Amino acid sequence: MKKTLLLAAGLSLAGFTNAQNANFQLQSNSLVAPKVTEYTNAVGTNFKVTKNGDTLMKGNFAGSDSLKLYIGESVLPKDTGYVAGTNVWGDKAFAERFDISGADSSVMPLGVGLFLSGKASATSTKVFRAVAWRQSNPTKLRNNVYFTGMPGTEINSVSVPLKNIRKANGTIDSFRIYRFPTLSPYITDSFFVGYDMSYTWGTLNGDTVTCYMTKNGQRHQPGYVIKGADTIINVQNATLSATNVWTDNLNGGRFGMYNHYIMTALFRVKSGVGVNGITRNELSVFGTVPNPATNAATLKMSLKSSADVTLQVVDVAGRTVANNNFKALGSGTHDLPINTSSFAAGTYYCLVRTSNGDAIGVEMVIVK
Repeated sequence: MKKTLLLAAGLSLAGFTNAQNANFQLQSNSLVAPKVTEYTNAVGTNFKVTKNGDTLMKGNFAGSDSLKLYIGESVLPKDTGYVAGTNVWGDKAFAERFDISGADSSVMPLGVGLFLSGKASATSTKVFRAVAWRQSNPTKLRNNVYFTGMPGTEINSVSVPLKNIRKANGTIDSFRIYRFPTLSPYITDSFFVGYDMSYTWGTLNGDTVTCYMTKNGQRHQPGYVIKGADTIINVQNATLSATNVWTDNLNGGRFGMYNHYIMTALFRVKSGVGVNGITRNELSVFGTVPNPATNAATLKMSLKSSADVTLQVVDVAGRTVANNNFKALGSGTHDLPINTSSFAAGTYYCLVRTSNGDAIGVEMVIVK
């Protein structure tokens, strides 16, 4: 089975089976990696909660398109938190970078698609925010060594009470769309999307949020590039600590892994002279034509290397209205057909994901 990125509205861990063990270690200067054990409950899903009611660690996609969640035992305090989520280190925000495609391109961030997991009580008062950030200026580390910009000024956000996405059994486990309540400005530079959650560890009380990650190795950008006499470290995904310092996950001593958070930018394209859209890793999405559409539309996208592609169309509530698979598309530009004759008038999102671990969502409007 291919290593596909599984993004489906309402997708639960019950859909993941036959996972393989992942060699995964906590990265911390102050805590020793705990003994890690695997737990599978009676219905076959890989899930475990600690005494505080939150999932402790998690692994990544394995070769059989599955997810594993892991726990660490005999650690003080009672648990060490998520690897990519709320934890005792104070990690509180997580972001993935998207780049503008085309010199004349302008795009409007409309919201964020997140595949979240976690635990929340029915009376939880905690809130997380889905956020889009501008990319800040490069950060100088030492002579001739720089980070590309970390997440900087906020573009837009939406606050989401945990109890609103809580399932009846108390878990948070689904892919959902979080649309910003107000329109964002059009932007022409790289930007980040993700989420944050303000909290104090002692008052967390088991209400936690984390975002799934792709398998290590599915990020294909180089960790750094050489430009003249300078070394430019490529920040693709980043984590914000309790001290409000962003750290690069690959090169900043955070996780040291070539992977992605399962986060996708939802965006609107502003017409330009050339081809417009956004890029992540090896996938570029340029929007749909015509837009608005009536009975048919075409999604324009390109790949840097061959991949299987899934095109899923969802409405603003996250319900899937169409799902198409395209096997072994080659490198280069592709036009993917969408039959919209049965769609009601309204706004939809085309979620494009590849077997190389990339995902992007673009707005499509239907008129009748």
